[in-house]
Amino acid sequence: MKKTIVCLVLSFLCCSNMVFSQASSSSETYHNFGLFTHYKYVINQADFTNLPGIAITGPHFKTNYGSGSSFGGSYNFMSGIYGFELAVGYNSYKGSFNSTYSEIKKVDKNQLEVFYHHQLDFSLKDYSFEANVKTLFFERLALSAGVGIIIGGSSTFSQFEQIEIPKGELRIVDSIYQAKGRFISNEESGSLPGLNNTRFFAGAKVGYDLPVTNSRNIMLRPELGISYVLTPIIQNITWNMVSIKFGVSLFYSTSKAQIGKTEAIKMQDEKIEQLNKQYESKLTENRKLEENIQLLKDEHERCERLLAEKENILKNDTLAAALEKSKIESERLEMNTMIDEENKLKGRKCDCYVILFLSTTNKDAADRLKNQLLTDGVNYVMISQFNDPYMNETYYRVQSRCYDNHNDAFDDKIKIRGVINKLNLNSQIRCDK
Repeated sequence: MKKTIVCLVLSFLCCSNMVFSQASSSSETYHNFGLFTHYKYVINQADFTNLPGIAITGPHFKTNYGSGSSFGGSYNFMSGIYGFELAVGYNSYKGSFNSTYSEIKKVDKNQLEVFYHHQLDFSLKDYSFEANVKTLFFERLALSAGVGIIIGGSSTFSQFEQIEIPKGELRIVDSIYQAKGRFISNEESGSLPGLNNTRFFAGAKVGYDLPVTNSRNIMLRPELGISYVLTPIIQNITWNMVSIKFGVSLFYSTSKAQIGKTEAIKMQDEKIEQLNKQYESKLTENRKLEENIQLLKDEHERCERLLAEKENILKNDTLAAALEKSKIESERLEMNTMIDEENKLKGRKCDCYVILFLSTTNKDAADRLKNQLLTDGVNYVMISQFNDPYMNETYYRVQSRCYDNHNDAFDDKIKIRGVINKLNLNSQIRCDK
């Protein structure tokens, strides 16, 4: 493990020099002041049977696992991407060694296999000072490696030995085993004896800088690291610690390059914001254009519908006009036939044709119809009087002026067809006798 840690440190130093020599970065000198806190997963590499001066029989303590934490402060000096780091911290650890073995014991004249369990609980609290070389990759990724020293602090331990099997069947009294009694012995506690108050360690860690403020002078750095205690924890026994730690550092940087980056980022953000505004403006224009296109489509569809409706109306009107024309021609033909027959019967041609609107014995009714026709624009209306000798009645005829040709009378009747229909008149073309 020692060789592995030393190789990691040497590899890091070589890599740092390569990056420093090859990277094109500012040679700005600046300082970082920070605080850190870490959680530690501790691997206790051990090979011993008992603590110095503590009596216990039989156990063999080997590797176990524990946990710990640390917090403290740090100072960085950086020149470009290369620099060094000094850190001081307070550390605490705790763990537990366990060992189990068996022996054949004579109990009440019988041979019995007895299983023993030994447990050693401990805790450490101390202070550490470390110095690291440091470099930056990709401006944010910080790698550091170095050595340090652990001094002072305090420690505690407690241990016991107990019979596991057969539990509750034996008791221990001055190493004489008897049935039915106490089954725990060798209970000890206090400070760890033979503790090395000065211990050296080596380690490496990696972190990534995250800006906390817009000025980028305050940074948060998540970290992951490993350290190996080179000096045994207890004098003259094999017990070393490997700590895998992860945590965060919060630090203040005097780097002006960070401010420069901030200004550049600010300008970039402003440019991005401007582009976003232009993009939003274009989107708005596109939306308006799409709305106008949709309005044009809707208007086109409306015009198409109106055109189709008008075409249908025109088609219907044309059909109605054709039907009306056919009806008029049929009426004209019917009138011509009737008049020709009438002329043949009389043996002469009529020289005065009129449009007869109404023939009634009620003079008031005749007057009202005449006035109504005049009001509706029929200007050639008159009332003639006819005395019927057979019925001995006087008829008042509301009629038009006299036409030489019955077709002229028919044409004028067609012109005022709307008025005739409105007044519900059964008008006819007659020869005025």
